[in-house]
Amino acid sequence: MDNNKPIIPNKPKLPNKIIKTSNTKGTMFKIFLVILVLFLFNFSLIVITYFVPPMKNRPSFVDYCFNSVCLFIRPSEAMWSCSHYYYDYSSDNHWDGYSSTALFWLRMSAIFGGAPSQAELGGYYYFKKNDLKNAIYWMEKAAKQTNEDNKYDDYKGKLALLYCQEGEYQNEKRALQLYKESAALGSKKSAEMYLLLFRKLYPGELPEELNKK
Repeated sequence: MDNNKPIIPNKPKLPNKIIKTSNTKGTMFKIFLVILVLFLFNFSLIVITYFVPPMKNRPSFVDYCFNSVCLFIRPSEAMWSCSHYYYDYSSDNHWDGYSSTALFWLRMSAIFGGAPSQAELGGYYYFKKNDLKNAIYWMEKAAKQTNEDNKYDDYKGKLALLYCQEGEYQNEKRALQLYKESAALGSKKSAEMYLLLFRKLYPGELPEELNKK
């Protein structure tokens, strides 16, 4: 045996507990930062809303903006409330009621994923701006969030109507599928539109649903 051979010590391993504790602390710190950012954002939202005067003929400041403090973990609903706070209810035309401030909060709410604001923004682009491209873009986002709670808002039926418009973005087959899905959720209007569009695209044929009866 060679007594002069150097002894190389094994590389020490970090205890599993230390690694887990470190990861846990990092996760908790990230969660804390997210909560802090949301809190500061909503606090600034309330301050801005308080100092910028609202339009006439609207519900009170408390009805809408105080709720946004309670909804700091649901920012899209807070911004949706603020868009209503600045909306001019005295306007004869629905789409003319959106002031620049109301439109800003509506757009922010849509960006943060609020389905009602996405559908409303889509309608604004179509009816007010005659911008079918952006109207379809936002209505698509709203339609993807269709569920049992908002099925009567018929986002899919509204999107189908946009796809039926003549021009570059017309897609009647896509509209047909959307009308079918909307009808399955209980929309009678979409069911009627589905039959009309089906007869236009496939004259002399009947939908599978009717053939089975």
